[in-house]
Amino acid sequence: MLVKGGALGDLCDHTCTVVRAWIAALRADREVDEAGVT
Repeated sequence: MLVKGGALGDLCDHTCTVVRAWIAALRADREVDEAGVT
């Protein structure tokens, strides 16, 4: 499937943003757990 224009790029940027936010949230949760704060 070929997508011309910026649609595919926008989708990739959106996906990367979501993934980065998700990973950051997981890391924050992990740090909280390690600190013993519930």
